[in-house]
Amino acid sequence: MNLIKTSWYSVVATALKLSSALVVNKALSVFIGPSGLVVVAQFQNFTQIALTIAQAGINNGVVRYSSEYRKCNSKFSSILTSGLQISLVSSVLVALFCVLFSDLISSKLFLTTTYSYIISVYGLLLIFFVSNGFVLSVLTGLKKVDIWFRISALQSIYSLLMTSVLIYFYGIDGALVALASNQALIFLFLIPLSLRHISFNFDAFFKEVSRENIHKLSSYSAMAVGTAVCVPTSLFLVRSMLVDSVGITQAGYWQAAWYLSSVVLMFITSIISLYFLPRFSELQNSQEVLDELSAGLKVIMPISATLFLMLFFSRYWIIPIIFSTDFLPVSEIFGFQLIGDFLKIIGTILGFILVSRAKVGQFLMLELIWSVIFVGCSWLFLPSLGLLSAVSSYVVSTAAYTLLVGLMAVRLLYISSES
Repeated sequence: MNLIKTSWYSVVATALKLSSALVVNKALSVFIGPSGLVVVAQFQNFTQIALTIAQAGINNGVVRYSSEYRKCNSKFSSILTSGLQISLVSSVLVALFCVLFSDLISSKLFLTTTYSYIISVYGLLLIFFVSNGFVLSVLTGLKKVDIWFRISALQSIYSLLMTSVLIYFYGIDGALVALASNQALIFLFLIPLSLRHISFNFDAFFKEVSRENIHKLSSYSAMAVGTAVCVPTSLFLVRSMLVDSVGITQAGYWQAAWYLSSVVLMFITSIISLYFLPRFSELQNSQEVLDELSAGLKVIMPISATLFLMLFFSRYWIIPIIFSTDFLPVSEIFGFQLIGDFLKIIGTILGFILVSRAKVGQFLMLELIWSVIFVGCSWLFLPSLGLLSAVSSYVVSTAAYTLLVGLMAVRLLYISSES
């Protein structure tokens, strides 16, 4: 698997995924407006946290050890068994929490219990989301990029069709139902596609409990759960501050800018995560890691910069197409958001070095620092900058994150080379 081949598969798969997301976004923008984006964003932030906890945060660990043990059947089967055991227990616990406390969760997210049934539906179907993510992580670790692409493409096409139909007939309720359930049926198609390429001992699942493997995978839990809690919580707090200070419509403009940002980041990070994490995991020599990092940045940075410049200069054309003409004020803050995205991509690649070495404490510290700076600066800048405070804070916090993760990664590689 090389970066060019990986990039091609990832670009096509991401394009399909973005098509699905754009249908949801356009429908919400036209029929509901900025307030609709806020409601959907609240639910998406909740599902980010819930899904990561349900996965026990082990998927990056599954990628690493699937890559590391792929040539040793016994170790591979053992780590797979442990990963499934952890995922099953954690997903059942989170599902029960969603179903039993659906009214409470709905009232906190949406300030109404109207959507409590959405939370219950998501809880009941959560096991399918967890299973899909687990299988895709294994395929990534095994470098089965062609199979990964087929499954990802199938998920996106089905999600596009299902979401379009539900939004057309049921509006925002349809959008929320689609987000809560779109991976359930996909899992039925995923099983035959994946099992042909993943060998698994089902007997061991009920007999074998490896404390060593559970410990290895659990070291990644803190990193993933920390990210899943810090980032959505930060967004929730900043969004709430904007609603209270400048109103829900202005908050919707910021949410639109963040959505465009997430689309761009999804496009690029889907490439770098599919390639760099398993690659960094299998390289043990520090100089080889640095060479791989340098080669990757030489490809990713110019492409990212070109893409962001194109988006910036065409923003007055893109924003009405993706949203509606009511969202043209987003163009005033979009430039700052793109600067933050460029820094975020560099920081993400550097961060994979820490993730591949399971540096839990350092990773969590960086996530916490980013969240504190982002929320703190937003609060500090809000009285004088208004809506611009959120995007300005994003640039400041992401610049600090990228600088710190770069220093930590270089230090880690230097210590490894010395030892």
